Amino acid sequence: MDSIQKQTQFFRSLPLGYYHLCSDGWQKGKLFHTDEQYAFGVSGLAISTLIHGVKIYAYELMPNHFHILLCATGEQCLSLFFYVIRRINKKLKKAGFPCLPDDYWFKLVPIKNKEQMKDLIVYLARNKFEKGACTPFGHKWGTGGLPYNQLAEFITGTQVHDMSQRELEQLVGSRTALPADWEIHPVLGILPKNFVCIDKVLQLFPTVK
Repeated sequence: MDSIQKQTQFFRSLPLGYYHLCSDGWQKGKLFHTDEQYAFGVSGLAISTLIHGVKIYAYELMPNHFHILLCATGEQCLSLFFYVIRRINKKLKKAGFPCLPDDYWFKLVPIKNKEQMKDLIVYLARNKFEKGACTPFGHKWGTGGLPYNQLAEFITGTQVHDMSQRELEQLVGSRTALPADWEIHPVLGILPKNFVCIDKVLQLFPTVK
């Protein structure tokens, strides 16, 4: 049994709880090259909340890896990871980019207390900004700019009930039934306000101070 098989077996045993899922940093390529690929990645996270029953509180998609703060079982985390990776590979292959290696993997760190969760939320919010890849208003492929940001309220999309099934499949790449009030942005894909449990973040950070 190799290390990935051992980790898979261990992850399957993990109970429902809060976890930091961080995929490996791919040194020889990128997971996301274009806005379309990033949006496809975000939509994959959104759909995972429906088909895998996970709750997502924060995420950041980086060029060669991604972070997710979520509530799930270890089994659900595995299902989400494999689903998202399949979608990423589909887009990479279609655009002519190298696909992820077969041994591409992730770390799963249990969040044991409130302070650890707060530290992770702050880290994810600052991560892209510290690398000079976004503005103080947030990274468009992450959730750092979602809470306490009045400008975020003006980012809207077309609601699912106003779109045809064909339009939805073209934009999000799935036939999964989406809630009728979810909004789909033509560039950003499924907007995070639809599926990110931001109330938990606001409870942990009741003010902007």
